[in-house]
Amino acid sequence: MKNIYIVISQTGTFLSRLIGLFTKSGYNHSSLSLDETLETMFSFGRLNPYDPLIGGLVCEGRNIGTFKRFANTRIMVLQIPVGEKCYEAIKKAVYEMYAKRDWYRYNYEGLFLAAIGIDLKRERAFYCSQFVKNVLVENKAIEMDILPRVTAPKDFLTLSKAKVIYEGPLRAYPINI
Repeated sequence: MKNIYIVISQTGTFLSRLIGLFTKSGYNHSSLSLDETLETMFSFGRLNPYDPLIGGLVCEGRNIGTFKRFANTRIMVLQIPVGEKCYEAIKKAVYEMYAKRDWYRYNYEGLFLAAIGIDLKRERAFYCSQFVKNVLVENKAIEMDILPRVTAPKDFLTLSKAKVIYEGPLRAYPINI
């Protein structure tokens, strides 16, 4: 068995606070990591930490991008056990998408429609939790109907396989849990 990690976070940015008004959750962003150090996380978010209007597929980390800029980011880390074959499929899918990241766009319309319960899927466009769910479903880590059709970061907490291994400041996250 291997583990993957879903990181749900709250940076405190204007957009994350706005999303929080609709989701009623303290965590409004989700990322996917393939290792427990969280040095490399993938998500759909800001391409430039200083510009919330241009988003896409990003590689994030404790000291990379938006998380580096917003030092007070709070996170909750969920560990999900998966088989070796599933882990490798997820790894391949994420790295292939990242290699072609210029092909992908942020699904702004989908994000705002999600706030009123409408699931808008666009070709090669995602918002953060839509991306994480899609990767997990497409690579058979979870079944499609396990999560709500419109998935928010807090919904990953409902996964029966998910175990919370950390909650607190990203900067205080221990490298080896």
